[in-house]
Formats: sequence, structure tokens, C-alpha cells
Amino acid sequence: MTGLSPHFVRITLRGDALDAFGTDGFDQRIKLVLPLGDGTITDVGFTDEQVIEEGSWYARWRELPDVKRNPIRTYTVRAVRPDAREIDIDVVRHPALPGTELGPAARWAAGARPGDRLVVIGPDATSAHSHVGIDWHPGSARRLLIVADETAVPAALAILERLPEDAQVDALLEVPDRADILPVRTRADALVTWLDRGSEASGPSPQGAVRRGTGIGAKPVGNVPAAPAKPAAALAVAPARPGELLVPALERWTAAHPEAYSAAIAAPVQLDDIDIDTERIWDSPETPAHTPFYAWLAGEQAAIKRMRRHLVTDTGIDRGSVAFMGYWRYGVADID
Repeated sequence: MTGLSPHFVRITLRGDALDAFGTDGFDQRIKLVLPLGDGTITDVGFTDEQVIEEGSWYARWRELPDVKRNPIRTYTVRAVRPDAREIDIDVVRHPALPGTELGPAARWAAGARPGDRLVVIGPDATSAHSHVGIDWHPGSARRLLIVADETAVPAALAILERLPEDAQVDALLEVPDRADILPVRTRADALVTWLDRGSEASGPSPQGAVRRGTGIGAKPVGNVPAAPAKPAAALAVAPARPGELLVPALERWTAAHPEAYSAAIAAPVQLDDIDIDTERIWDSPETPAHTPFYAWLAGEQAAIKRMRRHLVTDTGIDRGSVAFMGYWRYGVADID
């Protein structure tokens, strides 16, 4: 385990089977089967080729009694090193809310030690389905928008690292604290705006909040000063809820850059209401709309719901040009 910032920790997983781990990258998701409190993992056929081929392990897992059912959580792969049989995942550590306890994933991340065992469910590079678990599907679009809170920042940074140099991308990334701003590497023409909830004021932090990069070769994105989002007298206290800075930041972005998404405008769509406490928002078109613009948004459910409505209903952007993913729900351990 390597601490990256006050709220981010990198966990390196090592195992012989990882020599064939898929390397398609971008926002590649994997599932981790976490150990029970006594360190055990109930085998539901994780190493049985027929069970894996059928995908029946999940049904078997659901049928287990609570005391035998290991927690399963989803993470983004940050780096893959097949030769070393290693993968990295970056985990964000949220404190427990008042009156609540840490969920199983947070407890695992806090207590993980070298040598601890778990099960990784992810892509096999030798399989025709090695791309499963990737929701970044821009097609031929080269004008790109990435919006992510801290739970999706690892995926956003992984995407930025793989973008081609002819891509032009704006990224709005929200983190709990200014000290959580992480290095960015990309070949693309990128403008990355960091929004931190630890500042006294909402909007981009004045130091190091906006980073820009152009040119050939993956390289760190350099700093430029950020203009304040509002006059100083009008600045409000930063809200504590994750995603609350992203919503107004996205609204400002669409107001300032209509030329970026004008070719993706379609008829406004009235979206079905979603109960964000019980149903996960996951609207990710596998077949892109073949417009020059593509947006990828991931983070806390309530914020994603508001931003989805803003882009699709209020702004009229084609749903095929945008991927929306509710990675988590504030105050809820997990959503099935």
C-alpha cells in the first residue's frame, strides 16, 4: 500500500494469474471479493472454468447465507504490469458519517496488509471479451469532456493517460481536499480543473487547480492559475457533500463552451425518474452517436442525476454522446 494523498491510497495486487490480465485500460472496472472478518473467502467456483464460462459464480454467491457471503466491491484498474503479475488500484478513503460505521470496503482498505488474500474478477487478455468492464466509448469524437468526483478520479486519470494527442479534453475533477490533487499525465490537449471541497470557497482553487498540457508524449500537465468562478464577495462556503461542486462547474462549462458540443445537440429528452437510494444510475452507450463530442461522467448518484438532467434534458445533448455512471451513493454502503 502506498499513500498518495490524505484521501487516496494505492493498493498493489499480485498473483500468478495476473500475467494474463487484460490491458485494454481506460476506465476498466474489476470486482474484488473481499475477505470476511476472519480472513476467509467462500469459494463459489472462482477457479472453476465451467463456472467462470457460465458466469454462474454470481448466482452462487447471492445464494450464500450472510455469514458466508464475502463483500464484493468494484474498483478501477489504475495500472497493469503483466510481466510482474501486478495491478494497481487507487482507493479513496472516506471517513464514516456521524452515527454510522465504515462499510466493508472501507474497513478492508484501512486494514489491508501485504500478504492478505482476495479474489480479483477482471478481464482475461486471452479472451475475446477482454474489453468487458470498460464504459469509455467515444468513437471518433475528439472533443471530450470528463467529469468525476474522487471515487472516479482514478478512472479519469487512467483515461487521460491513454488519450491520443489529437484529442481536446476538458476535465472537471472534484476531491475532498486540495492536498488530494494528483499528478496528471496525458498526450492530449487537456485542460484539467480541480475542485476541492476543503477550500473556504466554492469553485476552482486558485493555486494549481487548473492544469493544461499539449504536445507529444505522455507527460505531466503543467499548472496555470485559475480565475475565480465568482466575485470574491459572492463566494459561498464549500458544501461538504461530494459532487456539489461538480454540478455548478458543469453548468458553467456548458454555458461557456457551446461550440464544443453543438454538433451533438438533439431533441431534449425527458428522463425517467430514478430512485438513487435503491437503483444505480448507469447509462453508458456501447455504440457511440458518432458526433465530434463525447462526455463521460462518473461519481456520486445524486450529483450524476442532476448533471444527467442538465446535459440531456436542459442542454439537449444526444444521449448517445454521453456516459453517466453512478459509482456510489452518499451515506449508503453499496447499491445492488
